[in-house]
Amino acid sequence: MTEIPTAKSSKTIDRFLTVIATSGVPSKVDTKYLKSVGFKSGNDASLISVFKLLGFIDSSQTPTQTWTDYRDKSQSSKVLGAAVKTAYSDLFTLYPDAHRKDDEAVRNWIRSTTTAGEVTVQRATSTFKSLVAKADFENIESTDTAHVATATAATLPVTPQGPVAHNVPQIGRSNPAVNINIELQVPATNDPKVYENFFAAMKKHLLDDGSDKS
Repeated sequence: MTEIPTAKSSKTIDRFLTVIATSGVPSKVDTKYLKSVGFKSGNDASLISVFKLLGFIDSSQTPTQTWTDYRDKSQSSKVLGAAVKTAYSDLFTLYPDAHRKDDEAVRNWIRSTTTAGEVTVQRATSTFKSLVAKADFENIESTDTAHVATATAATLPVTPQGPVAHNVPQIGRSNPAVNINIELQVPATNDPKVYENFFAAMKKHLLDDGSDKS
């Protein structure tokens, strides 16, 4: 099952983000470090797993580039938004506007994704909502959309589809070419004669220039 960021107390999320933004970058994020910056409760240790899943801390509990990027106040909310979309990728696949969904929609997704009990489900929901409240999704949405569109246009093969385009010959050199789009539909059938007649009609009415007519 999917591992979902879950803080024992969602109230610690906002405080810890403030620590990341305003304190020096530690060599290691462990319970000793948490206590040194004011997180002395045993429940606060859950912050480590939350920020690992968000990509702020690596498997060796060392702060990552995402941690460093978040310290730039001009882009911190956008950095967090991108991290949240990655950590909750399945949720954002289901709901592209997951950050706008109400608590019940998020809870239902968590229930369908994990085997957790209701207490943990509520904690996971509160964690998500606390992160969303500090994140910027609008800017990364427009950036991601432009990136996907550019990548798609550059990599996908071009396949002729849709209406048939037929070029009408130019009348005089000074006249521009005119394109006429004609859309034809053929009913589904297993009879090859239908398709033969269809293409014969296309040739007669679209491709012949009429030079064989008397």
